[in-house]
Amino acid sequence: DRQTTGGYAKIATVIEADLPHLAQARPGDTVKFTLTDSKAAAAALGEMRAVLARTAAALDAKSKQRR
Repeated sequence: DRQTTGGYAKIATVIEADLPHLAQARPGDTVKFTLTDSKAAAAALGEMRAVLARTAAALDAKSKQRR
């Protein structure tokens, strides 16, 4: 059987934790895909969220010091 909607087969997916890195890639940059599983992707996302939370807390504390 074939697809009825057309389009292309999906050959890769970028995990959410890597989207900011990919978004900053420049034309001509090399992009390397590596095999991962959902557990590793979820762990990477958790780590990214923790870093963002720490950064936000530090910026908030710095902002409150200036007041």
